[in-house]
Amino acid sequence: MSTNTKVIPISESAGPTGRRVPQAGAVPAEGVRARTEMGRGITVYETFVTVVGNVVTTPVRRDIGNGEHVVTMRIASNPRRLDYGTGEWLENGAMFVTVTCWRRLGAGVEPSLRRGDPVIAYGQLRSYEYTTRDGGSRRDLELRAYAVGPDLSRCTAQVTRRNFHDGAGADYRAGGSGVAQGESASTASPNTEPESVDTPAPVEA
Repeated sequence: MSTNTKVIPISESAGPTGRRVPQAGAVPAEGVRARTEMGRGITVYETFVTVVGNVVTTPVRRDIGNGEHVVTMRIASNPRRLDYGTGEWLENGAMFVTVTCWRRLGAGVEPSLRRGDPVIAYGQLRSYEYTTRDGGSRRDLELRAYAVGPDLSRCTAQVTRRNFHDGAGADYRAGGSGVAQGESASTASPNTEPESVDTPAPVEA
């Protein structure tokens, strides 16, 4: 069983002191830790983070072969810092992350989220380099998501539970909700001007 959500943006409200409450940023969840992959018995070191931001590209579902599907999108996170002189929260630069949602998670994300929606994403963060069309070298961030949902401090959501043995979820049920070893979005677009950038197509590492 899982859920679909209909995201309805709402205006930000002031905190108890009347100051604006920071709404976005990347928050380390558990740092770097040793983790055993479910059902594989392989222990590796992984960096898990929680990213709070907004969807900047429409989630796109892709068939990568062998019956596997993945949904990819870009999230922009805008951390804020408090100016103690004025008492106001100031923008502290945007961070763009490519988010990959495999199997059941992708089946829930694709129909639920749209560009502009406020979201919270949790997963394994990776950094990788790629070559642009003009031959330049760029570095990007990829979050292999384990959980994605609307940021309910900035929107409301109508939740609908769904059985993954029916409908679109059937395409994802064989692999479960985890991330398979070797899955990665190894090609991506630059992390500037995301509005004009296509969502990268994941390929197997």
